Amino acid sequence: MTTNPLNSARVLLAIIGVSCAIFLWTERFEYDHMNLPNGESYPVRINRLTGNSQVLYRGVWKPAAEVKSVPPLIENLSQDQLRRLTGKGEIGSMEGVFNLTLYNGSDFALREITIEITVRDSHQEEVLQRYYRIVQDHDYRQNGEYAQALDFSVGPQQSWSWKITAARGIKI
Repeated sequence: MTTNPLNSARVLLAIIGVSCAIFLWTERFEYDHMNLPNGESYPVRINRLTGNSQVLYRGVWKPAAEVKSVPPLIENLSQDQLRRLTGKGEIGSMEGVFNLTLYNGSDFALREITIEITVRDSHQEEVLQRYYRIVQDHDYRQNGEYAQALDFSVGPQQSWSWKITAARGIKI
């Protein structure tokens, strides 16, 4: 039985073509990353055939041209900025809920605050201290309303106080 040289050449070309396609597909992208001045880093891939670049943005590869801006960096507020958060807190008529009206005089759009509530007895001895982290957007230079369920109640001979111990937000 003889083989046709034309068929052998076709088979050889098909094997070479499939091998090249597999190689090009696995090596289709060149991977890199971009470092931003704020310390964030994003993976970038560049198509070796077309030159188009994509950025891994929020878990999805997007064309670099579609990513108009980098998501804002959420930062911890300094003590100076924390002092610019002013307001009135009260344990509401419905016992077990802390209500806070807060003016955001900081240079940040708030994303979360941490409050400390301390309860003292009639001799001013500390009975308990609790921290509550409240995640809520609060615009720059605006009043905001917060409510937090408490896991304690204040007795008749007790006093309580609150303060903001930490906050995080986006610098304006």
